[in-house]
Amino acid sequence: MNPFQNRLWLQTVSHKGLRLLLPLLHVGAFVANLPLADRPFYGGMLLAQTLFYASALGGYAGRNAGRRAPLLSVPYVVCVMNCATIVGFLRFVTGRQRATWEHASRSARGGTRRAEGLDQPDRG
Repeated sequence: MNPFQNRLWLQTVSHKGLRLLLPLLHVGAFVANLPLADRPFYGGMLLAQTLFYASALGGYAGRNAGRRAPLLSVPYVVCVMNCATIVGFLRFVTGRQRATWEHASRSARGGTRRAEGLDQPDRG
């Protein structure tokens, strides 16, 4: 894909590629800010990151509440997605997860077993 000929190149790279790198980028930014925290800008960034992860913990604590707070649930969802990316990658690397989908089994009549009720016990 040539970025000068394909207008969707940046969107594809950012959505597909950077999404997979996001967990590493989050950890890298946090770790890089730790030794620089004595400088005002980086101290502020470290504070913002810490508040973000504290909000994610708050979203985790309130995930089963009847009403969710967007300021807590958005950081929580970002962190959950990052964890899911890590788990999926580790499953793929260890061979416990395939990268391709398997087709659903179909009966001779063309429907799936679940749709035809074949997975239900015979009640006759």
